[in-house]
Amino acid sequence: MKFRTTCSPFEGVHPQATDLSRDLGLALARLAVAYAKNEQPDHALDVARHAFQIFSETQSARTRAELKELSDIIAVGEGREDVQALLRTYGLLAWPT
Repeated sequence: MKFRTTCSPFEGVHPQATDLSRDLGLALARLAVAYAKNEQPDHALDVARHAFQIFSETQSARTRAELKELSDIIAVGEGREDVQALLRTYGLLAWPT
């Protein structure tokens, strides 16, 4: 028997719970993108904060893609420092040079 030396934030959690978290993160990221596309950056940022929290735990590729799209819509277009800081925190926006 081999023992793992690493630990997951979801270790011991029912697999279905992690699926639900991942799906919720994706749905929230998509909602944030929808708000951003409808020129509601404040709502987008509020929702994105929750999506980012879930993304930090699940590392979902689909959620990451949605959040990256959000960065393309808001952070670059609006030049908002609060959004850019949030995106940098999760590695979705490069640090300024």
